[in-house]
Formats: sequence, C-alpha cells, structure tokens
Amino acid sequence: ELEWTYGLLCGLGSHDLSAMRELLGRPKEVSAAKMWRNGGYIVALLDYGDFVVTYETGVDDQLRYDTYIEVYGASGTMKVEYDTPYVRHFPTTLHLELTDGDSYERSVRRPHLKDPYTYELEHFHEAVTTGATPKTTPEDYVQDMELFIEIIRALENG
Repeated sequence: ELEWTYGLLCGLGSHDLSAMRELLGRPKEVSAAKMWRNGGYIVALLDYGDFVVTYETGVDDQLRYDTYIEVYGASGTMKVEYDTPYVRHFPTTLHLELTDGDSYERSVRRPHLKDPYTYELEHFHEAVTTGATPKTTPEDYVQDMELFIEIIRALENG
C-alpha cells in the first residue's frame, strides 16, 4: 500500500504539492497523515508554523475532475481551480471572496483561455530551443521528494 501511495504522491500529488510549495513555501513538518482504500486516498496535515494546511488526494471511479488549492484568510478566501488536463483549452480560474466591513465581494477570474499544459509545453520548448532556465529547478524537485518521504513516514507512524 505504501508503494502505491508513494507512486500517487510522485504522480498526481507532485503537481499539487509543488504548486503549494511555490505559493505557500515549504511546510515545517508533516503533523499527521492517513490513507485508506489500499492507499488510493491520502490526507495529510502540513504545519507551516502560523497555519496548518490540509492536503487531500485520491483516485476513484467517478467521472469528474476536482483539483484546486483553496486558502482561507481572516477576511478573504482564494481558490485556484484547475479543470481537467484531458480536455484542451480549459483555463485555470481564480475565485476570490473578500469581506471589508459590511461589504462582501465574490469574483471569478480567468486571466487567459490557455490551459496550463499548453503553457508548460511552450516553456519546455523555450528552455530546449533557447537555453532558457527551466522554472522548476533540481532543488525544487529535491524539496518535493523530501515532502513525499515525510508524508510516507507520517503514514507509517500512524
């Protein structure tokens, strides 16, 4: 089960955890983790010191794609939502909810109509053809792998 779960983190989880690391920084520690359904679902509590993040991932047989990063603040919420990578040209959306006194504002923004995978391929092409520096460094990769191992250790420790 742990091998399957590690594969899930390295595959599906790598995108979310890398994006979270870029947006929020690296967590101080993995406080707890739990898996079920033979390692097909994972939940982990990531401690950042001033706040805690709940990370969840899993694979099931439902015909839907549900991927997002949501951050709750004292007076606002930000949600970055990714549509399915299996249909081209579904853009990422940014959902904002802001409270200012008695005022409440909700908005949805789509900064472009290009899907994330098209951007990724264009950046890869630029790096290969022009020698540009890739956005993700080997050091980023190492930090992600260390986090996967910390989650697995938290799973082992129950």
